[in-house]
Amino acid sequence: MFLIKNAKFGAGWWNLQFHLLYYEDFLIRLIISFLLRTHYKPACRRQVLRIQKLGLKRKSQQQRPVFEPLIKGISGRTGEFTYKHKLYEMKTKIIYILAIVLVSCVNNEISNLTIKTAAINSINSYSAICGGEIVSDNSLPVLAKGVCWSLKQNPTYADSHSNDSLGTGKFTSKIINLNADSTYYVRAYCINKFDTVYSDQVSFRTSNNIIFNPQTTYASVTDIDGNIYKTVSIGTQTWMAENLKVTHFQNGDLIPNETDLGKWGYFQIKTSAFCWYNNDSSNKNIYGALYNWYAASDTRNIAPTGWHVASSEDWITLEKYMNPLNIEQSNCGYRLRETTTAHWKNTNDLLLITNQTGFTALPAGKVASLPFGFMEIGNAYAYFWTNTGTLDGSTCVYLDSEISIDNMQPNCKGFSIRCVKN
Repeated sequence: MFLIKNAKFGAGWWNLQFHLLYYEDFLIRLIISFLLRTHYKPACRRQVLRIQKLGLKRKSQQQRPVFEPLIKGISGRTGEFTYKHKLYEMKTKIIYILAIVLVSCVNNEISNLTIKTAAINSINSYSAICGGEIVSDNSLPVLAKGVCWSLKQNPTYADSHSNDSLGTGKFTSKIINLNADSTYYVRAYCINKFDTVYSDQVSFRTSNNIIFNPQTTYASVTDIDGNIYKTVSIGTQTWMAENLKVTHFQNGDLIPNETDLGKWGYFQIKTSAFCWYNNDSSNKNIYGALYNWYAASDTRNIAPTGWHVASSEDWITLEKYMNPLNIEQSNCGYRLRETTTAHWKNTNDLLLITNQTGFTALPAGKVASLPFGFMEIGNAYAYFWTNTGTLDGSTCVYLDSEISIDNMQPNCKGFSIRCVKN
């Protein structure tokens, strides 16, 4: 086996056994097959006479040439002294060696190929710019090149990858559909007709920012804790464009931070509470807090002054504005959702998701009693409490491609909250 210099392959390349690459082995076998079927076949009477002089005769015209001695009485093993066991094996080895030498000439064409990954820049929550450079002094054409990336180390062409221009030299690649606050591994690759060559691995970490609509004009509002929220006008309403993250009521009373997941079950507690997803306050700035319905409906009001927690009527008004003709599959939810894969990790309809309104809904997950606990952050739905309900069950909103309203959710589950201006 002939190693390709300055290129990175799997560990099998360093295991010096008598096994060749698939294409090498195929070529060698093809050459051997051709030579064995033509080199030893008598082409004229002269060759047949030469064989008979050696004391051999052909046994069958239909089968592969097999010969046996005419001289008798040598030993009991004389019948085993055939072409297959002696001459065939010896000449096969010679031809095999010649074939390896032949294939090595092809390998030498690849041996001077070098590929490296360019520096990664323009990193944001969902994309980055990378690239690479291919240097080669041979004539083998480059069939494909680009970069491949993954959340796992040593990504390959089977993972997410770019397809950039053909040929050697420098190239630029865009790494897309990334998740925010995640570490990715990248390798440049080059494909020719014999193999795929990879560069050394590099890594980077995406940033973690909410992707607001850059074409929307936002205002702002501040809560009692000093948190500043973007706000947006949609139809006749003014909504928060971020999830609520306050920890005090308007009168200054503290909202209890309930970290015991057993208290988020069916009617385990009947007082106001909040928590951060995974009980991790680092989720506050992006996803906000998760509140139970008692906090959402508390008369002390957790919304900023002049605002209130959205009611079921507020959400119905928003839905009617987004879907005035009451079309069954209007995709109005897509016009309320944050674009890109930064936080919506399970997204199949990226071209339909526009955040046209600037509402910028996020999949902040939810919390329920054990064994469920915290779940579904980054998944298919955004969950919001309303201030509408009863002590037996209350109204929440599921937002994916549409706005769905559920009137009977257990009050102690933890969902996000959006507020509307009075």
